[in-house]
Amino acid sequence: MAKHILISYLGFADTDIQKLESIISSSQRLDGKCRLIDPEVLDEADVVIINADKLSEPENDKAVEDINFLATLLAASASGRDIDGMTSIRLPIEAEIFFDILEDVVSDRSVFDLPPENLTASNNLRVLVIDSSFPARNQLKHKLNGLTGISISFSFAASAAEAMLKLNRKSYDLVFLDVFLEISDGYSVCEVIKQQHNCRVVMLSSENYPYDEVRGKRAGCDAHISRPLSEQHLLNQIKIFVTSEGNSKAGIVDQFKDDRLKSKLRN
Repeated sequence: MAKHILISYLGFADTDIQKLESIISSSQRLDGKCRLIDPEVLDEADVVIINADKLSEPENDKAVEDINFLATLLAASASGRDIDGMTSIRLPIEAEIFFDILEDVVSDRSVFDLPPENLTASNNLRVLVIDSSFPARNQLKHKLNGLTGISISFSFAASAAEAMLKLNRKSYDLVFLDVFLEISDGYSVCEVIKQQHNCRVVMLSSENYPYDEVRGKRAGCDAHISRPLSEQHLLNQIKIFVTSEGNSKAGIVDQFKDDRLKSKLRN
């Protein structure tokens, strides 16, 4: 079991680095679980925070290319600039937002006392949310938690590569997959998931074109819903899963906080 997460950085001024060190060292929430390391040892980092506003500088471009492929990359920007395939965080970094992101992107969840990635016997719903947008991932998490009140084991992926890494480490019950991933096409990702893993895939899109559903079915997805995500649509997906033939998690229904939801799921 890992004892701490190694965090490195690129393109930051000394004052920014000092502030980041202060956040990490003084936080009760992290409680020594993370350690900041020098960019000279990027290959040892689990997470690398990159100043997206200075990414175009030649030395930063070269350093990003040399980062080990297992490290999670966070793009920090004062202007809200996004970088393909990276989780975004706004500068100046706020402690609580930073901690939320770390809990979402770090693979070894035991560091944060979160449900282990490899638990397969749990009666909890295991949900993977694949979306390039951190706000979108976070919104879906809060919607599902607020809707059901049951214990859900969440994992998150900002890119297809990160999703595949997590799918190979853990089995999931439900996968919510955004159609418009950065770099990758959501439909192609869905096709690979359905070929290699036994889970229900729900595709999400911001547009509602009939052909999207056709493409989704061809890719093997189990459902296609459009944003804004309604509670009824999300509830329907959970209902279909927990009432499916041979499902070992029907007992999840008993955990719902609202008797009306229990009735809806059973009927």
